[in-house]
Amino acid sequence: MEPLKTSQGSAALAELSSAITLKAGALGAALHPISAREVTRIVEEMNCYYSNLIEGHRTHPRDVERAMRADYSQEPKKRNMQILGQAHVEVERLMIGRLEAEPELVISSPEFLRWLHAEFYSRLPDDLRYVKDKSGTVYPIQPGALRDFQVEVGTHQPPDFAVLPDFLDRFMKAYDPSQIRATERLPAVAAAHQRLLWIHPFGDGNGRIARLFSTACLHRAGVYAHGLWSISRGLARRQSSYYEHLNAADAPRQGDYDGRGNLSQKALDDFARFFLETALDQIEFMTKLLDFEGMEKRLEYHFAVNTDFGKNAPAATRVLIEVLRRGEIQRGMAPLLTGKGGTAARQILGKLEDLGFLQSDGPKKPVRLKITSVNMDALLPMLFVDDARE
Repeated sequence: MEPLKTSQGSAALAELSSAITLKAGALGAALHPISAREVTRIVEEMNCYYSNLIEGHRTHPRDVERAMRADYSQEPKKRNMQILGQAHVEVERLMIGRLEAEPELVISSPEFLRWLHAEFYSRLPDDLRYVKDKSGTVYPIQPGALRDFQVEVGTHQPPDFAVLPDFLDRFMKAYDPSQIRATERLPAVAAAHQRLLWIHPFGDGNGRIARLFSTACLHRAGVYAHGLWSISRGLARRQSSYYEHLNAADAPRQGDYDGRGNLSQKALDDFARFFLETALDQIEFMTKLLDFEGMEKRLEYHFAVNTDFGKNAPAATRVLIEVLRRGEIQRGMAPLLTGKGGTAARQILGKLEDLGFLQSDGPKKPVRLKITSVNMDALLPMLFVDDARE
């Protein structure tokens, strides 16, 4: 599977890496940590939505939201999609918690990859833990177990299952973030994503595990921005290009000017550029979405048109924007923010809670941001889109 790294001295990859680092840093500082946690929660649910979409499954955000409350559909297919989404969210949260608790953890190790797979598949029912090959042979999938049968992935023939440990050992050594210079870490994230899918270490779930692993790599590279953006959204929206670049990087070396490995250096570089361009696009998308000026205009319009706030729409907007800025506000601030008397101000605050834009830990406690599938289009439009892919 050599080459494992992108070409040294690539100006395009260096410029993309610099832009991603700079803009991810700004995005991470855009919101108060309390508000950021609520947005991150929604982005985690968005990740599972787009991960399902890449696999050919559509799961409505409302269904994911219900699954997180253990409210499952009675329809078996929809229930299974809910469970897949719920598993993705739970494992991603568990993974980020582990990364923050274990700074010395080698995320490129077979143990970590198998842990991700085990955590994901242990959450699935038996009817989602099998795979069928072209001949119709059914193979059960054991959580965390490496593939023990041969597969074909389109035109790609992954390594024989007997040598998977050797390939994964090489993968670990090549992509351990602690052994990669800071300036080369983001291109390495892209290369690792492609090569992990090339190895195809598990009988099923390789795409989901690769996307979770890439999220872990972006966290280690310092561009996670508190989870305020998602690579999965970008890959899903550019799915055709994503698959084309993945497949192209499987190709053998094209002559003496195409590196010195078995596979094409140029194609790996092209995939890395595509991956990093996608990452930058998603960071810029979320930065624009979380811009306070734009959000204020959207909210004021929404409150004026879609609720009976009427002339109080600007006052309701000011309250919500201040909550976003501060993370939370005391209820006693409502008259100052709205310019209304105590009763009228409390009514505006109460209605924002009733509409699901605000939440608190008690009737006299501070209020903070709340995002649901009902109000998401007002707060974060275009976050969940499945009909606007390239």
